[in-house]
Amino acid sequence: MGSTPPAADDAGHRVLLRLPHRRDLDEFVALRAASRGHLEPWELVPPDGHDPWGAGEFSRYLEAVSSPHRRRWLVRRRDDGALLGACAITAIQRGVMQSATLDYWIGAPFTRRGYMGEALGHVLQQAFGPFELHRVEALVLPENEPSRRLLARRGFRLEGVSQRLVLLRGAWRDHERWALTREEWEARPETSDTTRGP
Repeated sequence: MGSTPPAADDAGHRVLLRLPHRRDLDEFVALRAASRGHLEPWELVPPDGHDPWGAGEFSRYLEAVSSPHRRRWLVRRRDDGALLGACAITAIQRGVMQSATLDYWIGAPFTRRGYMGEALGHVLQQAFGPFELHRVEALVLPENEPSRRLLARRGFRLEGVSQRLVLLRGAWRDHERWALTREEWEARPETSDTTRGP
């Protein structure tokens, strides 16, 4: 239990999860730059000081390919290969926890089309399948209504609010904790149909 699963791509009807490669750098940076106004209110300032909108951010994705503590995927559209965004499971804990934190973002041109709902379905299949996790949680700002709806549709439940949890642009901000366990995932009737969702 807890060994790193093989680096396989996961395909859906409309999206593909791809492990990042150096050739993705320019497209990644371009999409992040074009989506900055859309993403910046929700994203943390990196503690190591790297530019979250430049090549330094992409380096984090490359480093995660071989890390036992996190896995990051690029989300691409199946029909034309366009980069849509990214998903990750991070802070993977083993032993008696078998848990991780879910992160995701989607580029501004691709919001509200259901792409991320499908992508998260594949990430959860990885989390509760090859990664052998028991629990996945996501931290969400209370005013981030699109993320709240997305998680609810994927079966997550709101556990509560952690007050002043994260330092975000100079202020300690409350975050909601949303969680999903393996038992809840397996009990959902659409578990095998990752095309459902927002």
